[in-house]
Amino acid sequence: KLNNFIDTYLYIVKFMDPKLINYLRQTGEAVSFYYSVQENKTGIKITFAIIYLLIVSLLLFLSIIISINFASRLTSPIVNLIGASEKISSGDLNAKVPLIDTDKEFKKLNENFNSMIDKLKKQQEKLLVTERHAAWESVARKLAHEIKNPLTPIQLSIDRIREKYLNRTEDVDNRLSNYLNTITKQIKDIEHLVNEFSDFARMPKPIFKKIDLNKLISRSLNLHELSEKDINFVISKEKKINNINGDEEQLNRVFINLIKNSIESINEKKSKNVDFKGKIN
Repeated sequence: KLNNFIDTYLYIVKFMDPKLINYLRQTGEAVSFYYSVQENKTGIKITFAIIYLLIVSLLLFLSIIISINFASRLTSPIVNLIGASEKISSGDLNAKVPLIDTDKEFKKLNENFNSMIDKLKKQQEKLLVTERHAAWESVARKLAHEIKNPLTPIQLSIDRIREKYLNRTEDVDNRLSNYLNTITKQIKDIEHLVNEFSDFARMPKPIFKKIDLNKLISRSLNLHELSEKDINFVISKEKKINNINGDEEQLNRVFINLIKNSIESINEKKSKNVDFKGKIN
C-alpha cells in the first residue's frame, strides 16, 4: 500500500521454481504428520505392543505344536515297544508292535521286534509239541510196563493148565484146547499192542536222506517171501518216485508192519475160506 496515494497498492510478483514449492509443501505435511504422531504416541505404542504379542504368541504356539509332533514321533514307538514287552512278559505272544509312520531306525526296530516275537512263538509251539511227545512217551512206557508184567504169568498158567488137563476125554480136551488157544491168541494180541507202545516210546529222531523207495520195499518183502510160500507177492515199481527223502529205518519198519498186517489178514481169511488165494500187491 502506497502511503502517498489513497487506496493504492503495489504488487510485485516473482516466479519460483516448482520443485521448491513442492519441497515446501512436503515439509509442511511432514511437520503436520510429526505433530499428529506426537499427539497419538501412546496409542501407537499400544498398537505395536499388541501386534508384537500376537506375533510372539503365534510363534510360540507353532513351536509347541512342532515340539509335540516331534516328541510324539520319538516317544510313540518306544511306548508301543514297552506295551508289547509287557504283554509278552505276561505270556501273550500274539502281541505285535504297530508299524506306524516314523523314522527308519524305529521302523527297523519295530520290524525286528515283531520278527523276534514270531520266532519266539514258533519256538514255544515246538517246545509244547516236544513236551506233549515226551508226556505220551512216558505214558506209553508206563502203560507197556504195567500191561506186560501180568502177561507172562498168565501165559505160564495157561501152559500149565494145557499140560495138566489135556489128557482127559477127547471132547473135554477139544473144548479146553479151543478155550486155551483163544486166550493165548488174545494174549499175543495184547503183547503186540504193548510192543507197539514200546516202539512208540523208543521212537528215535528221524535221519532224513535220499532213499531208493523201490529197493526199500523189495527188501521189506524179501523178509516175508521165504516164510510165506502160499502168498503171492507182487511189486509194481514206479520210476517217477524212485528216490524220496526220509528215514530209512523208520520207513522200513512201516512197510514191514503193513506187509505183516496184510499177511495176518490173508491167513485169517484163508482159515475161513480154504479156496481163498492170498495176494499182496
